[in-house]
Amino acid sequence: MIAFEVLLLLAASVIVIVGLTAVIRPIAQAYSERLKAKYKEIGSDQEVLLKNRVSSLEEEIRELKRQVLSIQETSEFTAKMIETKQDKSA
Repeated sequence: MIAFEVLLLLAASVIVIVGLTAVIRPIAQAYSERLKAKYKEIGSDQEVLLKNRVSSLEEEIRELKRQVLSIQETSEFTAKMIETKQDKSA
């Protein structure tokens, strides 16, 4: 009796999985085709513009990193100078 129930549950599970696969697979394929079509629209001119823009942004980020490091060094130097003056006056 238990074996029959397990077999029935297994068969029902297989039917549900096959049914879901039959429904979800075409939806997933349609979605992937839509994404492919969307990215095919980007022409070579747009690609070049995007690459140039990314390069420009990367250079700006490098410059900002250099500025932040400079500010950190300056603040560390200033903090050390203040500590030195406080030690001498105490």
